[in-house]
Amino acid sequence: MACNLMSKTGAVRYNVSYKIDKSHPYLTQDGEDREDNPNQYIANMLDGSIAGFKYFDMKDTSIISVKVAGSGVGELQVSTTIRGEKVAVIPISPMKEKEMYTAPIQIDDGVNALYFTYRGEGSINFYSFLLE
Repeated sequence: MACNLMSKTGAVRYNVSYKIDKSHPYLTQDGEDREDNPNQYIANMLDGSIAGFKYFDMKDTSIISVKVAGSGVGELQVSTTIRGEKVAVIPISPMKEKEMYTAPIQIDDGVNALYFTYRGEGSINFYSFLLE
């Protein structure tokens, strides 16, 4: 689950009764709530949207992959702080189905947060990431 989630204009608060503001990314899932086979994801990442996740031991990590879908064309920039120096850049192309994109990551060993900033046109749905 994302620890930080915001658009380029900042974050909004929402709950069950809140109508989703389509200018911001938001957490959602396919289907009804259930205890097994979860499939939550971040929807509607537009240019400048940031999703942050904490904390990961980056020992011997050299590759990062993301699973996304959507109309977006651009890149996911990965950093260890919000709007920080890029440690990886993952090119993204438009896709109808979930697709995995991979890039090298240059990050020091140690425990770090990861922030994914989408830069591009259209929007993407962010499903997961993998560190190798």
